Amino acid sequence: MPEHQSTIEQWRGHNVVDQDAAKVGTLEDVFYDEQTSQPEWGLVRTGLFGKRETVIPLTTVSFRGDEICVPYEKSYIKDAPNVDADADLSQQ
Repeated sequence: MPEHQSTIEQWRGHNVVDQDAAKVGTLEDVFYDEQTSQPEWGLVRTGLFGKRETVIPLTTVSFRGDEICVPYEKSYIKDAPNVDADADLSQQ
């Protein structure tokens, strides 16, 4: 997790951009590891009207200005399976 770990909650609503600085979506929620209580995954709202939700590992993000940067291509994130924001995440 980057040095901004303690403030990840404040990044909700900020843009998530890919490795080429293309906007992927918006950080909507943060999921914590049940054993360590550390932020582990971020829920990103994607799609033309923000109707898709995908999780990204927060251990790989960096911050640039007001953006959250991920080391993936936009298509890789958009093609990932959707998740239910109300469901618990499992290791699978």
